[in-house]
Amino acid sequence: MRLAHASLAAKRWCMCLLCMLASSVAVCDDNKLPIEGIRTFVAVFETIKNQYVDKISDDKLFEYAIDGMLSRLDKYSGIVYADSYPIELSAIVDNELPQLYSMPMVLYKTAANQWAVQSSKDSVGKQLPEQSTVTHIDNQPLQGLDSEEVRKLLLGDKGSQAMVQAILANGQDHSVKVKRTELEQLRIHTFMLANQVLYVHVPAFYAQLPSDLAAAINRKGLMLGQPITGLVLDLRGNGGGLLSAAGDTLGMFLPLGSVYAIQRLRKQGSDNVQQLTTLQAPSYGGLPLAVIVDQTSASAAEVFAMALQERNRALVLGQPTRGKTSIQKVFNLGNAQSYTLTVGEYVSAKGITINKVGLKPQMLLEFAARPPHNSTLLEVYRFAAAQDPWVVQAHQQLVNTLNK
Repeated sequence: MRLAHASLAAKRWCMCLLCMLASSVAVCDDNKLPIEGIRTFVAVFETIKNQYVDKISDDKLFEYAIDGMLSRLDKYSGIVYADSYPIELSAIVDNELPQLYSMPMVLYKTAANQWAVQSSKDSVGKQLPEQSTVTHIDNQPLQGLDSEEVRKLLLGDKGSQAMVQAILANGQDHSVKVKRTELEQLRIHTFMLANQVLYVHVPAFYAQLPSDLAAAINRKGLMLGQPITGLVLDLRGNGGGLLSAAGDTLGMFLPLGSVYAIQRLRKQGSDNVQQLTTLQAPSYGGLPLAVIVDQTSASAAEVFAMALQERNRALVLGQPTRGKTSIQKVFNLGNAQSYTLTVGEYVSAKGITINKVGLKPQMLLEFAARPPHNSTLLEVYRFAAAQDPWVVQAHQQLVNTLNK
């Protein structure tokens, strides 16, 4: 009887799937239903229901099936939940930078490759005083992590808590729950190199970036009594942000109407293509540029660097970027669940894709430690960046260009 009942259930699932697929057959390229695939799915479904060691509800099995189908497409497609929305996707999915909060403390990397407390606020300062070594955040070891990886551990929703494990200055082990209360403020960091070359670290492409960058360029020029001679833009640790901000920033350096990317979206089985162009006359069209990238440069940062490199407008140097120029869309599943699906990508003005492979810089450099870019560690940051071999190399290349 059990086998007969299971067979009946399998037929019912099969009919449901056939009906659902039949209603959307118009979007299938070959206009045919995948009958054999449905039969295989139902057979596996029936076997799991009858023989898996634990009982699993039908809803849960379908959830697993959907998530498995999506996650096999690429690492950015899959089921997401309201309480665990991936930070690194939200910028490009929602087309906005998320409001993120950090713990009220600042960490810096020691010579021993450990992360210590530079400063802390409120009650955290009493429990984790300066010079305490933070070893874990939510059981994640910090040893060996770079500044961007540590930053992601510090960030989260407002009021959320994380368990911080540390070794105090007296050698005692200490654990404390720390609440995220400090709104992360995105800002650029600048300082002058020799030969009137300005260095700028860009942590993300945020709405005010073009005005912040223009203000920094003009302010440094006034301080020098003459315009700066070159600009180094450091995009390491830049996971993207607003593509519109990247486009507006490109408009500062590229001719009006320049195509800086092509957006290719998949809609109803067809490709929808749109050219993205600069919308303003360049304020710094002749300013020599160098752009530093590595594997942590992604999304809008890659589009930005790709556009400048393809037009030979800047020297791009460093290591290949992450290769994340795809576009995700959120679809609702109900029950506070949704899923992301990759529905398109950005390619270069010449139609070249760097998705999944990354942008290969014109000048490849050996791996180098990325300097910290926390605004409260400005002096530490300046020292570290000034000694950074990639910054030194970018500066030298610009100087060589100026001397030609």
